[in-house]
Amino acid sequence: MANKIQRSNMTAKIKDKVVRAPKNTDIPENYRWWDMRSGSSLADCITATLRQIHVAQSSRIEQLTISTRLYGSTAAYNLMGSAFVRTSNASPTSSRLSYNLCSSVIDTLESKMAKNNVIPTYITNGAVWSNQKKAAQLTKFTQGLFHEHKMHELSIEAFSDSAVWGDSFVHAYRTSNDKVGFEKDLPHEIWVDYVASFF
Repeated sequence: MANKIQRSNMTAKIKDKVVRAPKNTDIPENYRWWDMRSGSSLADCITATLRQIHVAQSSRIEQLTISTRLYGSTAAYNLMGSAFVRTSNASPTSSRLSYNLCSSVIDTLESKMAKNNVIPTYITNGAVWSNQKKAAQLTKFTQGLFHEHKMHELSIEAFSDSAVWGDSFVHAYRTSNDKVGFEKDLPHEIWVDYVASFF
């Protein structure tokens, strides 16, 4: 039997750009990926979960966009909805903010935070000498690791991100040669299921 002709099954294009694509019905609506075994069914369930989280977090992505535009000296809503048509013909400086308080405050706080270098220290509480020596060696190792990966500069960038967007993430991971690595992740790249995070 032929598929029913509906607008949702059609691809819409404006100036060779796809603005609406048909829904992919091959991916199941099963979000219980932890019950699946390895293979394509597991990948399909993870994809369905990420798609559901993406739809549920559309307001969060919109808020991140507004925060980015406010820090970048641009009006918050001039590229959203019907205002896009009006601003596409205007000059680039017509929507620029005359005085950007957000950027001024965040840059000032960032310069004040950059003065203080975070030094991790491990302290024992009434331990024997061997444990105190281990804590001192662990402190030296961590300080060397932070110096090697320039964690002070990375933490300042993370602080700036948290001031702009409200969230900031520094990911510690194991490299291919079994060493510790650090990287800064943007909040746009982090997907969180709000319902699951309440438990």
